[in-house]
Amino acid sequence: MQWSSSSSSTNNHFHVGATPMSEQIIPVPKPLKYAN
Repeated sequence: MQWSSSSSSTNNHFHVGATPMSEQIIPVPKPLKYAN
């Protein structure tokens, strides 16, 4: 894992990857927010 190598690149990738992954892994908060 090259975290120190590309901190900026990793941060961006993590954000982009964590967003869709979280929604797919936790499809509960998605509908909950929609209903709210």
